[in-house]
Amino acid sequence: MKNFSFFVFLLFAFCFLPLFAKAQLPVYNGAGSGLIYYDANSDTIYMYGPSMPLSSTNPSTNSILLPAEWEGLSVNSNLNASSPSPTFYTVDSGNYFYYNGANWVNTGHSAGGGDGIAGGGGYIYSINSGNGYIYQYNGTTNASLLVNVGLGCVADLVADCAGNFYVLNFAYSTFRKYNSSGILLNTWTLSGSSINTSTTGNSLALIGNHLYCGSNVGLLDGLISGSTVSFTVITSSGLSPVQNDFGSCPFGANVSVAMPDTVYHCAGSPADTLRAGGAGLHTWAVLSGPASISGSGDTVTVTSTGNAQLILSSAALAVCGSDSDTVTIIVPPADTITSNSPVCSGDSLHLAANGIAGTTYSWHGPNSFTAIAKISYRANAVAADSGYYAVTETVDGCVATDSVHVSIKPIPAKPNATSNSPICVTDSLQLNATDSTTGVSYLWTGVNSFSSTLSNPTRTAMIFSDSGKYMVTASLNGCTSEADTIDVAVEALVTPTVTILSLPPLIPAGHTDTFTAVTTNCSSPAYQWYKNGIAIPGATTNPHVDSLAAGEHISVQIHCAPCASPDSVSSNELSPTEVNNEQLTVNSVNVYPNPVTNELYIGGAEKCSIHIFDIVGREVYSGSINQNKEAINTSSFSRGTYILRLTANDGVVIIRKIAK
Repeated sequence: MKNFSFFVFLLFAFCFLPLFAKAQLPVYNGAGSGLIYYDANSDTIYMYGPSMPLSSTNPSTNSILLPAEWEGLSVNSNLNASSPSPTFYTVDSGNYFYYNGANWVNTGHSAGGGDGIAGGGGYIYSINSGNGYIYQYNGTTNASLLVNVGLGCVADLVADCAGNFYVLNFAYSTFRKYNSSGILLNTWTLSGSSINTSTTGNSLALIGNHLYCGSNVGLLDGLISGSTVSFTVITSSGLSPVQNDFGSCPFGANVSVAMPDTVYHCAGSPADTLRAGGAGLHTWAVLSGPASISGSGDTVTVTSTGNAQLILSSAALAVCGSDSDTVTIIVPPADTITSNSPVCSGDSLHLAANGIAGTTYSWHGPNSFTAIAKISYRANAVAADSGYYAVTETVDGCVATDSVHVSIKPIPAKPNATSNSPICVTDSLQLNATDSTTGVSYLWTGVNSFSSTLSNPTRTAMIFSDSGKYMVTASLNGCTSEADTIDVAVEALVTPTVTILSLPPLIPAGHTDTFTAVTTNCSSPAYQWYKNGIAIPGATTNPHVDSLAAGEHISVQIHCAPCASPDSVSSNELSPTEVNNEQLTVNSVNVYPNPVTNELYIGGAEKCSIHIFDIVGREVYSGSINQNKEAINTSSFSRGTYILRLTANDGVVIIRKIAK
């Protein structure tokens, strides 16, 4: 418990004065806590200070709602869980329920049929007001019948912190005390002009030597003195709304109470004052830590230079509870800030203070930075966020400040990556990187686990699987740039070929012909045409138009890059035919129909070879004639002009143009 002076005021206000509506668990505060809880027909818990007049705030509402089928209300140490304790208990559908700070929890244990409950000393007691049966519950199993206190109108019961319980019976005009074994210990006689044997009640609380009862004649205050309880009516109208059950803290004094029992001592501040509450002669002593005590009795002063603990003791015998109390002195440490500086631009800046629990924080820094958390962050930091960051820590009036210088480093510019790609298998890959930021270092990474810290690395003996993406980054002072990526292509070696054809296929001497180069395995070839082995100036296109004299020949050379082996090859040579078209014409040969649609017939020729070429010199048909008439199926030919060449066994060649 943190006992600042303000907190002490709140604590006493909580225990002796009405509170505003809030979800408030019960609090014990020494000698018979004066806080009364009660519930009403509205299934609402109220807080009431009986020593204060009734008002709009006394009683006040507690926002913790009771279960739907509640019966009775008790304040008790938690018998079913370690926390919260103390807490509320009630009975719902015959079982005990306790409040866990957020919800009502069914213990699964039967209350034994009682309709009024009270707790203290490790037990909860319930009473059946119609027959006087008292049930006892210890938190481990169902409540068991303890004793029958007799017939009559039993108003209610209450318990103390020693486990004793008390029963009020207007019919018999008695107030009785029983121990936890159900043995009668004491009896008081009731008196007062406002009560008689017809008085009934259904709520009871015992605070000090005052017995409070909600009855059919109003709220009663009974003064316990000697062997009697003398009742007076506080208000004849009763509480509004009408109470159904009271639940007060189990009474019985803790004879020694140190106030406050936690002290935050600011470094360099004057000595702290401590006060004792409770009965008996009080003595103070240092249990641990660098502290010294001045004075004696109920009020002393303490000087401390670090965390310490004191003990307050009383010579009086405790009724129930302790005859001593402890005081903890905490000296908040001088503040120290840590950070993850320096960081790179775009990273998160982390700031941390070293304050203790209960400390509040106020951060300030460049670019209007503010924060209130012990550990604070600045996301996506930029260079302008560099500078001093300061924090002010406050705990119970103690203030500490500290600052730290933070550096946000710039990130280098994105590098520019180039290469000599595409390259051939077995060639070397040359990578190149440049960056506008001076002083940077580079890191290349690529396929097949390639890496290099050179700006211009070379990768030798490339293989086909080395193709892919290569990436480079630039770094300076621990900050790394955005990466630049290039695609590298490694191509396989191929063997190119070239063949030339002429149109028409027959090359008459002195006639102009079109020569076409047909290539394989050569991408974007470069051409050079040759006549009689000598390069023809300017003849670098395909096809090539030229004329050949008798005895001349023509060829072409192609150059292929980058992955042809060899990278230059020459074609075949073509020469003029020694006979011309008229010499080869034989009038007896008949080719029809022309133009042709599907079937082309050749008559008047025997034992000839047949070759048909398209307009660019590609052979589309070859065969032979062994009889006087031959039919050729041309249905698969495309529309256009074709050249028919017949070669007789004696070497005579006949040429015809065919239209499809």
